Amino acid sequence: MQEFITDWLASTPVFYNETNKRISHNINDVVDWGNLSFDPEGLSLYLSAGYSVFERTPILGVRMLPHSSSVRVDESTGRLLVKNEVDEVPDLLSSISDESEVIERIFASVQAWEAQQVGPLVVPTSGGFDSRLLNMAIKDSSRVRAFTYGLSANQQDSHEVVFAKELSSGLGLEWSQIEIGAFHDYLSEWDQVFGVSTHAHGMYQMEFFQKILQQYPDLNGSAFLSGIIGDAWAGSLSIAAMKSPQDLKYLYYSHGLNADSDASLLPVCNHELLEQHFERERQYLLNDKYRVVAAMRCKLTLLSYLMRVPEHVGFKPWSPFLDQQVALYMLNLSADRKKKRKWQREFFAKHQCDLERKKLTVSNKNDLNYQAMNIRPLQPLSIDLLREIIDPKYVEWVNSQVGTETRLSRLKRWGLKTRNIRRVLRGMGLKDDRARCYAAYLTLKPLETALRKRNAVSKAGT
Repeated sequence: MQEFITDWLASTPVFYNETNKRISHNINDVVDWGNLSFDPEGLSLYLSAGYSVFERTPILGVRMLPHSSSVRVDESTGRLLVKNEVDEVPDLLSSISDESEVIERIFASVQAWEAQQVGPLVVPTSGGFDSRLLNMAIKDSSRVRAFTYGLSANQQDSHEVVFAKELSSGLGLEWSQIEIGAFHDYLSEWDQVFGVSTHAHGMYQMEFFQKILQQYPDLNGSAFLSGIIGDAWAGSLSIAAMKSPQDLKYLYYSHGLNADSDASLLPVCNHELLEQHFERERQYLLNDKYRVVAAMRCKLTLLSYLMRVPEHVGFKPWSPFLDQQVALYMLNLSADRKKKRKWQREFFAKHQCDLERKKLTVSNKNDLNYQAMNIRPLQPLSIDLLREIIDPKYVEWVNSQVGTETRLSRLKRWGLKTRNIRRVLRGMGLKDDRARCYAAYLTLKPLETALRKRNAVSKAGT
């Protein structure tokens, strides 16, 4: 019987069903659709975070394997055997790293990977610090195929596109911009890969990578270099101190991409799971560096799509930032040097890659989700289906805001993003309900799909 193992971050999620004993990286493979029921606490946590956390999922009896663990079925007894290794990370966070050695380790790691690959190296390039550093680390720049998508209404003016183009020109990289915006077309495909383990926001990655292969079919099967979570180790992420189990929500780092757990109709008598997790981790969570590790262990249930989507469409993804040694060397840089990522800024300036000082004309607006809602309007969520677990009034509110944008809602959004006007509107209590409802929609949609699957299986069995 196959044994499934997680690394120090659980960077590739593993799901298992306590009843039918199925184990898989895809949650859809382990769910018993004909007997599906929901876990009240798992559902509440899923809604709050926007993805499954703390080894629970919204599905009763379906669990996630924690980091540094293994699970298999004992062939003699038929029982699930879950083994947790001792976490060595807390003991590795007391030292201070040397900046030059950190750079050397990242470069050596990338170049060792590069030497093992055949053909072109595909690098998603935003021009940000992580993709910038990775492109600089590649020894043979002639092998790089860099690709970028924009976030602003005019995507070619987007900060990401302008910076990536400038970086690629300076490093001599072959670069292309990919226009996206129709990613709601990938809702079904997203569900096939991720199911109800996480919300559906990463569909833009499916459109991005599939368009790359449509335009450049020769890249199918190519090596793929990802900057996944490099920013967390480099100094961009700071997690607040925690005094109670309720403070564990700081680890979700959801950026508003979640739903309201109060909309759940399944009562949670107490948050025993949060209390147990807090007590188990309480001492470690006093360390600000460990809290960053804990947040990434939590969020990789979602962020794993940055590796799983390119693999799904045909690439061979890899990242140095998932390696424990590289990650902890970065995390152990002095707090002062990580502040505003000084260590990287100075390195870029030294090597003529300080794009920020060039004062390039860019748009910093992120309108991608609004573009998608207009390009491919979303079908309303089924109130009848979701009323089993979600307050119908909440679903009605979500549906009311995610249709094609009206002139009034567009004006409101413009005002909330414009300095001075924003302050006045917020003072009047106005919020961007459309953005909140879009996030809730993408969180509720996998639940609706799960209910549809259950009903279809039940109907087929009658």
